[in-house]
Amino acid sequence: MEGYIFEAAFWCQECTTEIKLDLEPIAEDDRDSSVWPQGPYDMAREESDSPDHCDRCQKFLENPLTSDGEAYVKEALLTQDIPEWGEFYSYLWESKPSSDELPEGSLGQYYS
Repeated sequence: MEGYIFEAAFWCQECTTEIKLDLEPIAEDDRDSSVWPQGPYDMAREESDSPDHCDRCQKFLENPLTSDGEAYVKEALLTQDIPEWGEFYSYLWESKPSSDELPEGSLGQYYS
């Protein structure tokens, strides 16, 4: 998936297109992400300490994680239902957690 950087935030392709239309009369691409969206960047190469989402629409940008990011996602999914994280980062669990380790409606739904 591709993402853009604008005003210190990540943006998806669709929202970046809208932003560029809004900015076109007043800005030019001068390689400054505070003035004009920069990218596209291959989010599969943009390792982060947490899952990245578009700043405008909150679309999950499917980025890889650092070891701190992996620990963060594992902890978050034990207590929260975030389907796109559970599906995309399912590789973090080598085996299915036991049902007594999982609260109802959490990570367990991603295992069959």
